[in-house]
Amino acid sequence: MKINILKPYAISGFIQKKLMKKGINCGYCVNYLESLVIKQGCQLIDIKNRGGLVIPAKNVVTIVKLADGILESFVKKGKILCQKDIIKKIEVGVKTLVLENHPIIFSNLNDHLDDLSCTSNHRLNLIDKIVACYVSLRLKHYCRLGKT
Repeated sequence: MKINILKPYAISGFIQKKLMKKGINCGYCVNYLESLVIKQGCQLIDIKNRGGLVIPAKNVVTIVKLADGILESFVKKGKILCQKDIIKKIEVGVKTLVLENHPIIFSNLNDHLDDLSCTSNHRLNLIDKIVACYVSLRLKHYCRLGKT
């Protein structure tokens, strides 16, 4: 189920576009994601683009790659569709890796606190949304392949 080297950019662009349109309720975070959009990107996207594709931010691609690695480890263990709270487990794994190995990812959102809780911030919420969207897409694809 491992994605090839060019696909993370296309999938990441789709996820970033989806979150900018209807996945994020905070105007500041949407503006922040829009400011990260790059004009020149991956060769595959440049070839396929007819004006609707979003070239993803490097941070989004990194999170998608981390999520894919963790998802792949769950797939190797087997019976991925039978596991409980698989998306939450992958979200926790990605957040752990980001905080330990990639502390600058979305670091501009660190001080942008969530209104609901003083312990939650928009940086972690954005990472969760990217991971949830990616894992959901991959699990749907996995189901269509007829694997369990």
